Amino acid sequence: MKTINLPPDKSISHRAAVLGSVFDGKVTIKNFSTCEDCLSTLACLKKLGVKFSLKNSTLTIFGKGLYGLNKPSEPLDCGNSGTTMRFLAGILAPQKFDCELVGDFSLSERPMKRVVEPLQKMGAKIELSTNGTAPIKIFGSELKPISYKMDVESAQVKSAILLASLYSGKSKISHKTNFRNHTELLLEDFFVNSKTWDIFVPNDFSAAAFWIVFGLANTSNISIKLENVGLNPTRTAFLEIVLKMGAKIKIKNQKYFGKELVCDLQIFPSKTQNVKIPKNLISNLIDEIPILSVLGIFSKGKFTLKNASELRFKEVDRIQALIEIFETLELDFKEFEDGFYFFPKQVLLQKTFPKSEDHRIVMAQAIFSLLTKNQIKTTNFAATKISFPNFLVEFEKILKIL
Repeated sequence: MKTINLPPDKSISHRAAVLGSVFDGKVTIKNFSTCEDCLSTLACLKKLGVKFSLKNSTLTIFGKGLYGLNKPSEPLDCGNSGTTMRFLAGILAPQKFDCELVGDFSLSERPMKRVVEPLQKMGAKIELSTNGTAPIKIFGSELKPISYKMDVESAQVKSAILLASLYSGKSKISHKTNFRNHTELLLEDFFVNSKTWDIFVPNDFSAAAFWIVFGLANTSNISIKLENVGLNPTRTAFLEIVLKMGAKIKIKNQKYFGKELVCDLQIFPSKTQNVKIPKNLISNLIDEIPILSVLGIFSKGKFTLKNASELRFKEVDRIQALIEIFETLELDFKEFEDGFYFFPKQVLLQKTFPKSEDHRIVMAQAIFSLLTKNQIKTTNFAATKISFPNFLVEFEKILKIL
């Protein structure tokens, strides 16, 4: 059994850092993610006058309180991180200064109206570009609580409202499906801790999903072990689906890091069958769809994805990126606006996947490459540093034993 070293949870690391910056005291975050997205968050916090130290994977933040942030001397560059931009919009809208959020080319094309509109309803003065994207210009203003029904099922949007509500008073937010509740869990501790706050971040379940698929679909009889994986029920729809597909997975050593459930996973090669993906699980599963599609290629039966139009608005249009993979593999498929279907087949080609700038697409390609013993190659491993800095090390470790 081979152990894969997973990165810390990116989603929780972002939230802990942002909340830590406005906590009134010292915050110690153990197992903090040093992926490029989280480093973008730290770079912005530094420009806001937040002092911190990052040693190995322990981040110590000296919080400045709700109104202690400083006016930045230049625009805050969020890099490729939509999470950074949307979360910072929430805590910067009620500040007593003006500022601007910018990002790289990819981030500057992603929709930001969805987060700006509820903040404007709270009284925020915010300007977007004419097409509803960054840069975001924020003019500090006093906020009021709102009752808001979410049109877009997005944990990032909800988190931005929750962060802004630290300044306005409690808002009421309603939505149809369950999605990531890490912000809510951290806020419970934010209000009960005084002067010091310790947080331990689980390992990233979305990162684990790639190696779960390798463990299930490889024909080299390699079993995979993953330790201290976050098992938050708002993140584990992928696990629910693959178990229904026939996955052989043992869940062991369940325990809590703060309010987050974690476990060890042991994954064994399995014969899997594609199943219907319920609509209500899509928002819980959105980041895992690229690698779930890879498992679908190695499973029996037609694979169908619907109700996933949100994939169009990620770092790249992930539906289109997956269609390009299917074309490379010469699968029988059909594309929809909100998904696709394909029929699995044995792949005997020797090709190279189209280059992608999207970390989850590149990692899905890489796992497929391992499953075909590198017959179909992927490129641009640098993109994986967005969420999984040591992915190439783990990839090469497995490649050597195939």
